[in-house]
Amino acid sequence: MRVTPQFHVVGVGDVDLLVGDRLVIECDSKEFHSAEWHSRNDRRRDLVLNRLGYRVLRLTYEQVMFQWPRVEATLRALLAEGSHVRGSRRRPGA
Repeated sequence: MRVTPQFHVVGVGDVDLLVGDRLVIECDSKEFHSAEWHSRNDRRRDLVLNRLGYRVLRLTYEQVMFQWPRVEATLRALLAEGSHVRGSRRRPGA
């Protein structure tokens, strides 16, 4: 499976990681995402990405560093349901 860091999406800009064709993973730290305007811009970007057919998973630094088992379980579930593949017909529990 292909993982592309700093993938450019027209109308959005660079996303942290693109997994497969459509799973976007954004890793947010307090340093770069604590101001209110950052939060508003992140939500705007998420709306555009969703409209374009991407699935967005937004993680905090704390989740990645200190809650990895939970993050890993979520990632495995998303991959199992085909969230990273465009046109996937798999559904959770299928």
